[in-house]
Formats: sequence, structure tokens, C-alpha cells
Amino acid sequence: MDFVELEAIEGLRWSWNSWPVSKSEASGLIIPLSIMCTPLMHFNELPILPYDPLICTQCGAVLNPYARVDYQSRIWVCPFCYRKNPFPKSYLGINENNIPAELFPTYSTVEYHLGKKGLAQNPNSSSNFGNMSLSSKMPSFSSTSSSLDWVGYGIGPAFVFVVDACTSDEELGVVKNELLHVIAQLPETALVGLVVFDSMVRVYDLGFGECCRVVMFHGERELSSEQGFKITDRGEQWYRDHPFTLRDDSLVLCDADIDQVRKIIDKIRRNFIWEGNNEKRAFHLVNWDVLIKSKKVGGLGIKNLNAHIQSLLMKWIWRYNLETYVLWRNVIHDKYGQDDDQWCSKVIVRPHGVGACKAKAIRSLWSLMAGNIGLRVGNGRKILFWCDNWLGHGLLKELFPEFFSIATAPNISLE
Repeated sequence: MDFVELEAIEGLRWSWNSWPVSKSEASGLIIPLSIMCTPLMHFNELPILPYDPLICTQCGAVLNPYARVDYQSRIWVCPFCYRKNPFPKSYLGINENNIPAELFPTYSTVEYHLGKKGLAQNPNSSSNFGNMSLSSKMPSFSSTSSSLDWVGYGIGPAFVFVVDACTSDEELGVVKNELLHVIAQLPETALVGLVVFDSMVRVYDLGFGECCRVVMFHGERELSSEQGFKITDRGEQWYRDHPFTLRDDSLVLCDADIDQVRKIIDKIRRNFIWEGNNEKRAFHLVNWDVLIKSKKVGGLGIKNLNAHIQSLLMKWIWRYNLETYVLWRNVIHDKYGQDDDQWCSKVIVRPHGVGACKAKAIRSLWSLMAGNIGLRVGNGRKILFWCDNWLGHGLLKELFPEFFSIATAPNISLE
């Protein structure tokens, strides 16, 4: 069957027509493996199987028409991980002429009506194909998949809304209005989840009714699947034992807590910046890193003025050497003393009044300035033979450390 025809039947579009068979092939894909799904797609003939599915004991995949089946040994091979799985006793009568509906080539999409225990205890439980009468082995059909009686729980599909809060207030307001409009159109049996991200990623626990509980992650830190399992109350093994469990505190039914969802959506704002609300005035204290961080990563995108301020302060070091006759230069020289290299004053290590703050800040930039300027030899009075880059190839004390270690005058000038 053509891929376009399959898309029209199943409502699924794959990024690749051929699935990679090794990790090396998968890692070489430019476009990652993905599936685009059409939610609530109408099916003319959707089989609803009145028994529990068989799942792979290694990866959790469900028995399907693409699995290889050995009827003699009663073993099926998972098409994803190639694990050999035995059929349970309930499939004792399976053969080439008597196969369950999930192996029909034309049934690539089916739904299961789970038993009372579902898959909570044993994925390959006894309530399978073999326990049905001959007439019940033929699947029943539903005229549409939007009946939303999914797997016997009366629960529909889950919609997780992911909101980018790094936008203007006007754009964010439009997004919130659209979200409220979409949620109002969802069926009552649909599940709803909410994730908001800016400089932080916030996963709302909509099922917690006592207060607004949120799980927050740092936007620049990657979280592995193992760490994600630790955050929940249940461990990784629990989810492996309950692959079809629909219970999740971060998801709620539309008809149960929709008012709570609306309140949370209406209060979405740029929480990493603003505090308070329109009726109450509050201080807005923002971390400096957030101010200068790019908007793409959740910051304000304000220009970092540190380099600009440093360059303006370094100008005074340059003027200190040129304007030897001005009053301010002589005051600094007499108050703090002259450094050995004669380019600036001595290091200011103790407070000298309010005016010393600026002088101290300027003097602290000399090492940065000295490493980024070139020297041209004049009379050699201010150029240190060992400690200045007057050759243009580096400092002599670093190029010839053995000679510098035995020098009798390490601070001698070229004069």
C-alpha cells in the first residue's frame, strides 16, 4: 500500500519511510525519527478488541502485524527490539489459519478494551485472544474513534499545551485567549496538561487541588529520563510495569478541573521578570545575568555594558601618562604613589574616601589594559625590559624564564 494511502487511513505521517535497524543509522539521520498524529481522526472501521494486548517484555511494544510469528514454537519477535516473546497459554490455538485480529495485515490501527485489572499486574494476562468464543474473536467495529471510550476507561486523548512565555505581553495575551478557546472546544473526557517555559521550565500539577503546585526545571540544564522518573512519586520500574496507565497528576479531565486550568492559564506571565499584578505595585528585582542574556534563552536581551564601561575607565590610565601637568593626575600621584612601571599609580588596597572608589576601579583595570596594548620604544624610560611586551612577541621573562630567574634587576627599564 502506498504511504499516502496509509496516511489517509491511519492519520499518521512518519518523518522517514524506512526505520533504521541500528544505532549508527539512527545517529546519522539529519531529520530525527518522529510521527505526526492527527488527533481525534475519524475511522470508518476501527477494530475494538475485547481483550488485553500482548506487549514486549523488553521494550513495551504491542503485538502488531509487523511482528514476525513462529507458529510452531508459539513465539513472536518484536519488530522494534527483536526480542523473542512467548505467547501465553490463552493463545494456544493460534496458527496460520487462526490468528488474532491484531495480526491482521489490514488492522495496523486497533483499540483494546482492557479488563478490570488492565495491565497493572501482568502485561500478558490470561484475558487474551484464546479466552474468547469463536464468534467473539472477530473484532467489533466503531464508526468513529471519537467515541472517546478509550481502553475501557471512558477517558479521551491527552492534550499537553506548551507555552513560550518569552514574548511580549500583547502576544502572550493572544496565546492565552486562544488556549482558553481551544480548551472550551475539547470533549469532556479529554485530558489536559500545561507546560510553560522561559528561563525556567514549569510543569503544572493540575491534579493537585489544594494549591497551585509546579515542578520547575532550569532552562539551561538537560534532564535525562532517569532523572525525570525520580521527580515523580513513582519510579521507572512502576511505569515499565504499567505501560498503559492513564493516571498522571499533571493531567486532568476537562470536565473535572477546567476552572482551575483556566485560572492558571489566565495568570501566565513573564514570571522571571514581573512580580505582583496590575492592582498591586511591587518591586521588580531582576538578576543581572537575566538582563543581559539573549531573548532566545529567556533573558531580556539588554546590551552588556561591562566592556563599554571598562574601556571608558581605561581612558583615564592613558591620560594619566599623557597629562602629567594636570591637577587631578598630580593629586592621585601624591596620594597613592607611583607604580614601578610608571604607567599608573600603586595598587589601592585600603579605603581613601569617597573619591578613591573611582581611582581604585581605574587602577584595577591596568592588568587588562596592559595585555591588550602594543608598545613602541621611545626613550625607554617607561618600558620594563623583562616585563613589557616591547618586542611584540611576548614578555621576555616568559620567553626566557631561566635568564629572568638569575637577573639582578628584574624591573630594569630600557633607558
